[in-house]
Amino acid sequence: MAQGASSEEAGEPAGPPFKEYSVWAVLFFLGVVFIITALASAFVALVFSLLFTPSMTVSIWYFVVFLAIDILVITSQVITHKNHGRIMLPLYLTSNVLMGAFMYYFLGAVLGAVLLVLIVVVGLFTEVNALVTAARALIGLVVIVPTVYGLIEARFLRVRRFTVPVKGLSRERVRVGMVSDLHLGLLVGKRRLKKVLGVLENEQVDLIVIGGDLYDAHPKWTVHLRPYLRRFREIAPTYAVLGNHEFFHDAKACMNDMKEAGIEAVLTGKVSDEGTGSSLYCLPDPDFYKTMADYRSAFLKLLKGIDGSSPAVVLAHQPHYFRDAAEKGAALMLSGHTHAGQMWPGSLITKRIYKDGDRGLYRRGDSYLYVSVGAGTWGPPMRVLAPPEMAIIDLKKVG
Repeated sequence: MAQGASSEEAGEPAGPPFKEYSVWAVLFFLGVVFIITALASAFVALVFSLLFTPSMTVSIWYFVVFLAIDILVITSQVITHKNHGRIMLPLYLTSNVLMGAFMYYFLGAVLGAVLLVLIVVVGLFTEVNALVTAARALIGLVVIVPTVYGLIEARFLRVRRFTVPVKGLSRERVRVGMVSDLHLGLLVGKRRLKKVLGVLENEQVDLIVIGGDLYDAHPKWTVHLRPYLRRFREIAPTYAVLGNHEFFHDAKACMNDMKEAGIEAVLTGKVSDEGTGSSLYCLPDPDFYKTMADYRSAFLKLLKGIDGSSPAVVLAHQPHYFRDAAEKGAALMLSGHTHAGQMWPGSLITKRIYKDGDRGLYRRGDSYLYVSVGAGTWGPPMRVLAPPEMAIIDLKKVG
């Protein structure tokens, strides 16, 4: 328990305390993923073969190369899940960059298929050599430009600042530093952590909240980062909820690791921070529950604790049910998880899934929702039109 804080558990939700994934469930999931990606690889290979071979014919080597990439990516994810040591960095980095590039290979193949139809139609009437050359150049740009740009954009952390008016605040201002989705592991580590900590220290925050997915590996592989994790609590009282990736990598071990670092990891419940006079209502990722209905039931049960005696800040990994939080009188809801798709056009999907908002600040009446794009990366070390960010939020006393 962090000094100056008190907590009240919100009751045990439906389901086991920590979900465990059976070997067969994991193998089934990987099998489905492999089939889908193999079919996508075959489509890319077919289109690229027709476009890029001199005679515009089907070449088996395109299928071999793209299938090999597919196998490399999946097997490397399995291997590094069990062994996330530094020796695995070259394999892990290569496979994750290929994973990100493959999205643009596929988009390039879709565009290429359209251009092939156009080339066939035009070829009925005239010479198409110039059109073929232009199509090849265009596909190259579609693949190369976002891949390179994504690798660059992911390197620069953006700091977003907001002011949120709050009724009943005991002080004129409470400055909250919000960090989410760091995904600490082989690809995000000391350098990004030092940047985050530097911002929090320079901004002189009163409170730090971590919105889940702090880890992207079992904490036994991030022991070297613990001295940096301890600095969070040295800067300000720090509270965290669990994201889906904590459940992927042993949630209990992740909670213990945060505890060792002085971070109060709250599974589910209310935490009162005496220093700022704020109450945090914390909920883990829906992955903790059997169904989304169970998750919403636990969410509504948690919100019943809001009585107006102190400003209520809801900390939930995913931005679901903001309408309920607003109706119950929450001043602010803080979430992450979405990455805003991380790489365009992924944002088109997250906007449809998260109706209350998938990035930035939103308002409903006197309540606000902030959804963090995330301070790190998951999978590909790339971001396209969704730069990594952390937030400095000033809760300002009104009324």
